[in-house]
Amino acid sequence: MRTNAARAAAVLLTLLAFAGDALAQQRPVTLWRPASPANYRRGRSARINFVIIHTVEGSALGAVSWFQNPISQVSAHFVVAHSGTIYQGVAESDTAWHAGWINSASIGIEHEGYAHRNTWTDAQYRASAAITRYVCARYGVPRDRQHILGHREVRGATHTDPGEFFNWAYYMRLVNSSDTAPPGTTAQEVAPATAVVRDGPGWGNAIFGTVMQGQIYVANADNAGWLRIFYDQRSGWVWGGSLRRRTSGIGRRYVSDATARTAPGGSAVGPVTRGEVFVADLRQNGWVRIWYRGGSSWTPESATEVLYFP
Repeated sequence: MRTNAARAAAVLLTLLAFAGDALAQQRPVTLWRPASPANYRRGRSARINFVIIHTVEGSALGAVSWFQNPISQVSAHFVVAHSGTIYQGVAESDTAWHAGWINSASIGIEHEGYAHRNTWTDAQYRASAAITRYVCARYGVPRDRQHILGHREVRGATHTDPGEFFNWAYYMRLVNSSDTAPPGTTAQEVAPATAVVRDGPGWGNAIFGTVMQGQIYVANADNAGWLRIFYDQRSGWVWGGSLRRRTSGIGRRYVSDATARTAPGGSAVGPVTRGEVFVADLRQNGWVRIWYRGGSSWTPESATEVLYFP
């Protein structure tokens, strides 16, 4: 016969299990960017039993655009950007065309980046894990490596994504936990007159941008003295000696899509997507100034929420 204490412990464990299931079933925020109807099939011929992890081999917005092009004949249910923004192109009830024979029984998740470059961000891992955790809870998919597969692991696949740099151990820990906290980030100010932004951590990697003295960016990873920053809707690497940490930096996380402009109410410079993080160093009549594409831009303060950097 069980004691009162044993009964109480059993009830507590049951309540915790229900709480865990409820948390897992919380659907992460996604931005609806519908794929062309020519690139997926309405409905399903099998129950959802797998999640397939892909890399875009390019940018998140490039993938979204490609899935919207009717000549591509490919699609995925979700695309996860480096910033942690999640785009949805195909409803879960429909069959996306992403991995061959397994399509009808799977959810496809694409990720900004490349199979053989280590450009993964913590924000991306966490956002992707949240989607996978939700899919598994919602559709009864086991949260294990027999049902959460890389594209390369699908029988008959000719692709190699997500590649050797994808941290499966970390990803599965996130999938099997309730840890949805935002990634650790720091505010970094450019110290010398100019510094270059490279597509990888190391002097031999290609240069794709320049940052100027006094400009402030968000760093969310480091590698052998290099810091990874958000730059023009992608991640890049700057030598750490070119940056100095701003211990009191106040950041802004975007809670809705916005447009970066030359001045408050000025001409458009480019898009800022929900979930992206910037440092805002000035406020003016409902606008905030951020550093964007190697220069200063302004966006509506109402599109942001305050994020304090450690």
